[in-house]
Amino acid sequence: MELTQHHNRAALSMIYSRLRNRQAGMHRLLDDGPGERSDRTGVVGPVLTHADRLERVRQVLRTEQFASTWDRPLSFWVLTADRWLPRPLLAQPLRSVLSASVEELHALPAVGTRKLQTLTVLLQRIASGPSVAPGGTLSAGLGDPGASFDAAALTEANWEAWRQLVRRHLPVDEPLGRFTDSLRQLPRSIWWTPLDWYCRLSLAEMRRLRSHGRKRVAAILRVFNGLRIRLQAESGVTTVWRSPRISAVEQWMAEIDEHSPAVGLETFEQRFVVPVVEQLAVDLGSRFARLVHAELRSRSGVVPITGQVTGPVGQESRARIFQVMQNAGTALALRWPDAAGRISTLRSYGGLTRSSPACRILDYLRAKILVASVDHRRAVRPCGTERTQRL
Repeated sequence: MELTQHHNRAALSMIYSRLRNRQAGMHRLLDDGPGERSDRTGVVGPVLTHADRLERVRQVLRTEQFASTWDRPLSFWVLTADRWLPRPLLAQPLRSVLSASVEELHALPAVGTRKLQTLTVLLQRIASGPSVAPGGTLSAGLGDPGASFDAAALTEANWEAWRQLVRRHLPVDEPLGRFTDSLRQLPRSIWWTPLDWYCRLSLAEMRRLRSHGRKRVAAILRVFNGLRIRLQAESGVTTVWRSPRISAVEQWMAEIDEHSPAVGLETFEQRFVVPVVEQLAVDLGSRFARLVHAELRSRSGVVPITGQVTGPVGQESRARIFQVMQNAGTALALRWPDAAGRISTLRSYGGLTRSSPACRILDYLRAKILVASVDHRRAVRPCGTERTQRL
């Protein structure tokens, strides 16, 4: 009996201690004490309590400028690196957080002084950006466009703004790999995935996709970040994006018509073969590009005029060469969607005979590109919709 009474007294003492600590925390939050402080400039001003800072940012968010954000859940602005979050409030709309008093927020279970301080930081993030345009749409800013990209610094609000920007200025049926700086930055399985597939997903839904771990999601977001920077710099782009090397080839091909003189082998090598192989070096690697150039040399029957991208490639089997050229056709079909039609035009207007080395190269590349263009339609979406659960 005495042992049971002793345990009961200890339990009551612990409960009273926790209540006193909670009340003391509330007093520290509300009554940090008026006072004055001096900053580095020597200016003396009042010290703001945590409750003052929280109420001040809540007053800012209650203005009509932020009316479009009131129905969003608080988790909409949470970063993956955030800690000490007030979890009972994350699922609540911002309107509820703004309408409740500080005392009511502090009275929620598992919401103490430290988590209210984190709530203040979270509300300050909402007030500072992404900003809300007069029309009610979120701006797509995420820091300085020239700064390095950090996927962990992206919130649902930023991601929604990026999706709106891409849908407004680009055809969303274009494949994701067409807009990356290098195809090596993306897994091969999502090269042909349309932009719209990811534009319809939130960050949380994307991270729940099967085989979409942290690195793959970061690679996808990096592509959208590059599109966001390009669209903001050029005030919107509605044409299909081309790499600088492919654009140079298209510009040269546009200058050729039925009245142009026959294209010489040296000109063809400098203006067509070298830029195409250099683009493959960017997308698939320098050794891969040397293999492609060596195969084009064997198909043409002549030694290339320039050795800029050639070099010793060793002895490769025909099966390996077939696989290399198949991948090259896939990369070119992705980077240059109308390559087959432009190659046919060049054969017609370039004064090329069927037996010429340039014509043999063009026919070979065109066949590889056409095969790749048909094959990619088999699977253009990531497999699965939810990440598999481990048992």
